[in-house]
Amino acid sequence: MHLLVRENKQIPIKLSAKTDFEHESTDLIANVFYRRLSNLYKLMMPNGANGANVLWIRNQARNWYIEDQRYGEDLIIGGLVKNDPQAIEARFKMFDWGFAHQVDDGSFFITGDRFHSTSFFVQSVAHTLLVIEQSPYSEKYANQVAKYKPLVHRAARWMVLPNVWKKGIRRNEPYTHRRYLVAAALGLTGKLTGDEELIKYSRESIKDGLSLQLPDAVNPEKGGYDSSYQTVGMIYAQRWVTYFPNDSLTKS
Repeated sequence: MHLLVRENKQIPIKLSAKTDFEHESTDLIANVFYRRLSNLYKLMMPNGANGANVLWIRNQARNWYIEDQRYGEDLIIGGLVKNDPQAIEARFKMFDWGFAHQVDDGSFFITGDRFHSTSFFVQSVAHTLLVIEQSPYSEKYANQVAKYKPLVHRAARWMVLPNVWKKGIRRNEPYTHRRYLVAAALGLTGKLTGDEELIKYSRESIKDGLSLQLPDAVNPEKGGYDSSYQTVGMIYAQRWVTYFPNDSLTKS
C-alpha cells in the first residue's frame, strides 16, 4: 500500500485503474468475504437497528452508537457483487435507522463517542454510495443514493465544525488508524458531493497519519503497536488512494 511504504523508494508502485466496484467484485473478495451475506444481518432488528443499538432500544444499554449501523456497508456492496437484493434492502434499513436519529446540525442525537462513532458511519455511507454509482445497478438504486447523499454530507460537515473538529482530533490523538478513518470519511464524502473543503480536511488527516509512522512502518497506537489496528488503518488509507490516485500524497 503506497501510502504506508513511502520510505522504501526502491519499491515500484503501480496503482490499478480499476474502479472500487471492480476491486470488490474480484473472485477472492466475492467468494470469501461476501460468501454468506445473511450472517451479516441476522442480528438486525426489523426496523434496522443493529448491534449494541438493539440493546439500547430494549433499555438494556445506556448508550447507542451510530457506528453500529455501519456494518451493512458490506451488505450493500456484497449484495451488488452477488446480486442479492435482500442483503441490499437490509442495509438500507440500517441507514434509515441511523439517519432517523440525525439532528439539524448533522450530528446524531446523544450517540456515544460522537466524533469517532460518526466518522465510522460517514465513511460507510459515502463508500457505499460511491460503489453503487460505479455498479451496473446505479440506475436501480439512484433514488436511494439521492436520498442519502445530502444526509451523509450534512454529517461530514458537522465533523469539520471548528469546535467539533478540535475536540474530535484531540480525542483521536493516541490512535494513528483514526487519522486514516477520518480521511476516508471526509475524502469519500467530498468526492461523492464535490465538496473540496472536506477533501482538504481529509488530506490534513492523511498527512498527520503519515507523520506518525515509525521507520519500520509501524503506525503507533497509544505509544505501542497493534497489528489489528495497523490493518484497519491500511484499509482506510487504501480506500483513500483508490479515490485520489493522482493526489500528490498518493504519489509522494
